[in-house]
Amino acid sequence: MNSMKSVNSVKPPLTTDEIMELMVEDARLHDIPIAVITMGIPGSGKSTLVKRIIETKLGKIMGNNSSYKFRDFVNCNPDEIVQYIDEPDHNTRLGKASRKNAAILKKIRESPDEKYSVIYDGTGVNKSAYKGNINKFIQNGYFTLLVYIKTNPFIVRERMKKRTRKVDSNKVQSMFLKLNNSVNENNNGNPMKLFDLYKKMVLENKNGGAFIELDNTFKRVKITDSSVNSL
Repeated sequence: MNSMKSVNSVKPPLTTDEIMELMVEDARLHDIPIAVITMGIPGSGKSTLVKRIIETKLGKIMGNNSSYKFRDFVNCNPDEIVQYIDEPDHNTRLGKASRKNAAILKKIRESPDEKYSVIYDGTGVNKSAYKGNINKFIQNGYFTLLVYIKTNPFIVRERMKKRTRKVDSNKVQSMFLKLNNSVNENNNGNPMKLFDLYKKMVLENKNGGAFIELDNTFKRVKITDSSVNSL
């Protein structure tokens, strides 16, 4: 009898739509939807600095001096979804979270009515995924803001010791090299770094686009490149 009660009391896993409802609960609609697209190795400080940029710089970037809040945006990051996945194995859980994250991002971006502003949180290493997502944001009427947080992998190694989610230092080094190596786009003989490729795409966005590159190696964060003057 007790075991039957135990079985009946188990809550079914949340559906993708139910998770999305939780993620958009505090989000706000903007006059033009904004996609903040992040780049940088794990531990570079993307989450902290993107929040700072949204709340102190975004009004100027958008040219309207409006006040924006981090909570206005839907943070499309598998790490935000892992908590809703009932799966004992971490890698399997993260894989399911990644797939649900992609599905939620697609639903928000392609909504015919309400297009929430989003943070597309990643490293930038996966060229095909980034190119595809930037193009989809542009096709669906989004202003695109590319934010690249640069830092030294040796500094990251120390920061990662304080994080709950650990990332293998060899993987971090590999990502760092990929971000700094040039790729030959379309085999046209003109190699460029991934950041240069992505920023070219966002600047060609007819809905509007901008980029910011920051160096977070030392205590004082520096803007090293930007399409917006006097940030």
